[in-house]
Amino acid sequence: MDTVEANEALAQKKAESESKEKERIANEKLEAERKIAEEQKALEEKRIADEQARIAQEQEQQQAQTAAEVETGQGLIKGSESGIYHTPGSTYYDRTTNVVQWFNTIEEAVAAGYRAPKR
Repeated sequence: MDTVEANEALAQKKAESESKEKERIANEKLEAERKIAEEQKALEEKRIADEQARIAQEQEQQQAQTAAEVETGQGLIKGSESGIYHTPGSTYYDRTTNVVQWFNTIEEAVAAGYRAPKR
């Protein structure tokens, strides 16, 4: 009986050891996954902060440009070579580079023969 009991005790110790090893491996895996999740979260937060900073900078530049245009008396409405006027915020306003005339109001642009964009 002593050998049987010794074998059982040995088997039990082996099972406990294997169980502890599996638990250790599982804990290491969880810790690694947690670190990866934290790194991904930090990267996403940085990306969002960078994007917000970029947007804020663009808005500041736009406001500075608008303020300068108002101070110089130059209107904000662009009259293009194609006979279309573009207002700030419209689809093609920033892309319009062939400006022939500037207007302070839409009425001025229409009176000068310009039409609104179709979009």
